[in-house]
Amino acid sequence: MRARAGVIILSALPIMFAATAHAQDQTTPPDSKASAPKPKASNVVEAKLIHKIPPVYPPDAKKAGVSGTVVIHAVIAKDGSVQKAQYVSGPEPLKQSALDAVAQWRYTPTMLNGQAVDAETDISVVYSLDATPPSPAEEAAAIDPQYKTDVMHLLETTHYRESAVKAAKDGFDSSRPRLQGSFPDTPNRDKIIDAFASRMEELIQSQEFVDRIVIAYHKYLSDDEVKTLTQFYATPAGQHFASVEVEVVTDLAKAGNQVARDGLPGVFKSLCNDYPELQGKAKFCPAAPGEAPAAPPTLKPTPTPAPTPPPTNP
Repeated sequence: MRARAGVIILSALPIMFAATAHAQDQTTPPDSKASAPKPKASNVVEAKLIHKIPPVYPPDAKKAGVSGTVVIHAVIAKDGSVQKAQYVSGPEPLKQSALDAVAQWRYTPTMLNGQAVDAETDISVVYSLDATPPSPAEEAAAIDPQYKTDVMHLLETTHYRESAVKAAKDGFDSSRPRLQGSFPDTPNRDKIIDAFASRMEELIQSQEFVDRIVIAYHKYLSDDEVKTLTQFYATPAGQHFASVEVEVVTDLAKAGNQVARDGLPGVFKSLCNDYPELQGKAKFCPAAPGEAPAAPPTLKPTPTPAPTPPPTNP
């Protein structure tokens, strides 16, 4: 597990401080329902779905108007992982998408007389072209309450709220000159900008944002992984890493940009030598011997990444 969980949260902050925003196209993830796993015996404690990766609607199928329900038969292993997933029925273009998603799901073990056992289940994955996307609150409500509790414990251990507020203030301070150009030059412009920043900071601490954080963690991390991260961040090393992670990520981005800029001329030269068809067609290759090469294209440095909370890999 890579030490990058912290990047999940605070990287959203600069976007929240943009003076203007544009609507983004959002695709509704296919709905999915699983019947409780059934072992080949009675008197059991049934498994419960605790980690679900939403299926991806295949673009070609969506463009062609393909929708419907894919039924997957699977075995839930003793450790709660999905094994032997097999396609049963449903639109063929949606088959692989459903199989890929279900293979990543995790359940609590099915218990028979106090012992974990393998169990069989049928899972229905519904693809609808006109489904209404669930709200963050609805999506978060479908997540196991214990998982949400464990994520909140992780955020507390990494001092998320303090880090989020600090990152928001830093982002606002760096964006203030651009904001001054976005707001009209009225007598109260500075006061209005301060009010704008204050209200944006309130959004960062809102329940909706917390719900989105839980949803993001649930998409990529199991409950055991969240607990392992919390254990790491509770150590002195984890606390120190959390306090300097923003600086580490920033320095790594700068190092990558510098290596790219320094190595660019050599890369262009090697491409000219290896691919003669570039000569006279690419700006960085001369048309013929004796002619001066055109100016090489320039690379814009990658923007410094924004601050972030717990890493995914101690």
